[in-house]
Amino acid sequence: MIPLLHALPALAVEQKNLSISAIVPPTASDFQFSLASDYTTVSENTDITYKITYGASESAGLATRTTITARWSDDRAPNQSHILDYVTGSASNAYGNTTPVIDLTNRTITWAIPSLPAGTIDQIITFKLRTNSNYTDLKSFNFTISSSMSNEYISMTDQTNTTTYLYKVPVETPKPTPTSIPNPTPTSIPPLYISDLSFTSLSQSGLTATVYTTKLTKLTIAYGTSAEKLSHTINIDQYSTYHTFTIKDLSPNTVYYMQITASDQAGKKTRSEIFTFQTAQPSDPLQLEQNIATIISNNSLLFSNTTEKNNEPTILLTLGAAFDFTYTTKHTLPIKSIEAVLRNKHVLGANTFSPLQKDDVLTIPMTEKTPGIYIAHMQVPQRGSFELYVRIADTKGNITEQKISNIKVINNLSVYDKTQQVPLPGARVLVSYYNRETNKYEALSPILFGDIKNPNLTDVHGEIHIPIPQGKYRAQVSAFGYKQTSVDFMLSEKDGEDFPTIYLEKTSVFSLSSLENLWFAINDTISKLYAFIKTLSLSLQFFHVLAYVILFSFIVITLVLFTFRTHISFLHLPTFFLHHLERLFNKKISGYISGAVTDDEHTPLTRVRIECIDHQTGNILTHIDTHKNGSFYFKDVFGAQTIKLLVTRDGYLPQTILLEGEHELTNIQITLHKGNEHKPLSLFSYLITALETIAGFLFEISLLISLLFELLFFSLFGIAQTLPFFCISFLNIILWVFFLKEKKKRAK
Repeated sequence: MIPLLHALPALAVEQKNLSISAIVPPTASDFQFSLASDYTTVSENTDITYKITYGASESAGLATRTTITARWSDDRAPNQSHILDYVTGSASNAYGNTTPVIDLTNRTITWAIPSLPAGTIDQIITFKLRTNSNYTDLKSFNFTISSSMSNEYISMTDQTNTTTYLYKVPVETPKPTPTSIPNPTPTSIPPLYISDLSFTSLSQSGLTATVYTTKLTKLTIAYGTSAEKLSHTINIDQYSTYHTFTIKDLSPNTVYYMQITASDQAGKKTRSEIFTFQTAQPSDPLQLEQNIATIISNNSLLFSNTTEKNNEPTILLTLGAAFDFTYTTKHTLPIKSIEAVLRNKHVLGANTFSPLQKDDVLTIPMTEKTPGIYIAHMQVPQRGSFELYVRIADTKGNITEQKISNIKVINNLSVYDKTQQVPLPGARVLVSYYNRETNKYEALSPILFGDIKNPNLTDVHGEIHIPIPQGKYRAQVSAFGYKQTSVDFMLSEKDGEDFPTIYLEKTSVFSLSSLENLWFAINDTISKLYAFIKTLSLSLQFFHVLAYVILFSFIVITLVLFTFRTHISFLHLPTFFLHHLERLFNKKISGYISGAVTDDEHTPLTRVRIECIDHQTGNILTHIDTHKNGSFYFKDVFGAQTIKLLVTRDGYLPQTILLEGEHELTNIQITLHKGNEHKPLSLFSYLITALETIAGFLFEISLLISLLFELLFFSLFGIAQTLPFFCISFLNIILWVFFLKEKKKRAK
């Protein structure tokens, strides 16, 4: 034991030279991370630049493996369509020349930085998103872009950026006046870049994609299961601005990475960012051959694959025309999403410069109306040739596209003034088709061409909208004050075989064609008015409104007939009503000057004018006419001033009554004596008096009809909606009772 004790000091000396160090992990405050954009409100076809600022401060103390991910919004438009597309080639490299990885399926961009050292602040990466034209309603909505940043130590708080989308209705550009074709102006050659990439099909073992470039290029596609090692390549040696390629023999349910290199004819190269995709789970591809597709525009069936013999039919539509695309699945499919895709064919040419432009691809989600039946309401965005596809993604990850038809979008048939070169609205256009069996032109009819109006009148733009199939046609055009013109034309998928622009020459307004066109315009106006009335007659809401108007009119008419019957004017009805209402509860009322006027035989005199005059100034303070009972009523608002009543009527001597001091008098009896100044009534005056008397006798009938209508309304619409009308009719009844009661009193 003693030797051991002596050895301990030596051991302690050796341990004194050992050093211990520890790594303190960084915190979120050691890192920089933010997201910003250059817009708060955008419209369609707008490029939005997003900027992510990131970095690590010196306090981080070490390098980190940092991953930054941007997610472009899955906030869909009200029609459930995606409103944002990634702008190919817009994502910049991150620190250390880290290439972004684009996931078009999950709509993400990822930068995996192998080593972000401490002290690398204010690093910036950018990318662009473009709003498309998939949503064209005027209702605005918001979409949100988010971004995340993490490393092996911390996860930063997600950054978001919200923008408002508001569709801007495009301004229609007028058609140019035909002029001589000038010599073409040389255009600058655009830079080479890859303008778009899209996946058209994806299965457990393969991918088919399309690539658009701004110049004629050949492609090299490198791909693999690691973004750092793209071990497989595919070469496309044919120069084109549009390429389709297929990658085969892939493994199921596996993530792949892909990068595209484009080389132009001058040997210049450009390389894309890295794209990623995941193959489908082990499953059979979707079978779409037996499914049914139809296209309907303006209630006319333009296409059905059950009757169309042509494998690639071409449908003709006029600019701005809307159509319904319906797709019916024959069997139950595990559908995750289904979309209608409209692609502009002008980018498909192999020997022409045709970069991807706005509205070249229109994608509209289809809505399942009933099980297995999907529909998309679409509108062609511009002139040109398009291809219509249906794209279906299933729950296993398969993506399949099926081409439905070609669509050619042309201008409407238009009519112009030949001299002034301006559109001609209101021109009559009769279209006939060439019947190959009879070798004659026959007018288009709804029996053969669906819901079509022929002849028709041009609109304010000098155009008519008429959906008709390919064929040979003749248009006979006339307008008031213009010479009739006939033009033969062809409609087909070929360039130049479109609706014509027809020019009319002015002529005499008394020509036969002008008179015929005027007669047609009159008939057309009458037909439209009749159709409008017929449409309203089928509207339950319009029926309710009309019923209310009729009932209210009867009640108002009843009130008017009451004034004819009693000779009480509308202005004095409130005084009449309130005076008698007070008398119900107080036999001796105050605050009124009232009375009656009779002749020498004690017969009540109606429409005797009674003027209330200030005795000192001679100013007329108010006036009133007696009604059929000879009665009159004043609301006494004159205080203690002396007034006089001047009583006059044509054919009688005037009479003056002086009222001094407190003149709250009731039941003043005034007798007028006949005079010599009576003038004979004219025939017109007798006629007015007779009509007024007849109208007065209709008062009781109108009151009874109003009550019957109200009882009917009560059974149809209930007490709540009928009560206001009952109240007005009840007022009419009370007024009539007050008048009869006073008449009985005067008779006594």
